[in-house]
Amino acid sequence: MIKGKLYSAINIIGLAVGIACCLLIGLYVYEELRFDRFHENVDRIYRLNVTSETNDYTTAWTPHPLADFLRQGFADIE
Repeated sequence: MIKGKLYSAINIIGLAVGIACCLLIGLYVYEELRFDRFHENVDRIYRLNVTSETNDYTTAWTPHPLADFLRQGFADIE
């Protein structure tokens, strides 16, 4: 390590970045897998995403009147 300070620094920095990336990816996957797991009917929960055509983005936020509209239009929605 003393002779090749540059190579040692590059290897240590690369190892630190690799470990940090693995931890962040693991935390993201963990959070996604435990989303809404506290409900008793977790297998019957669905998420509605809305995609905007003008701004080209997707969000899970929907207006409240949409819930009433979907309940009237589809008999399977509780």
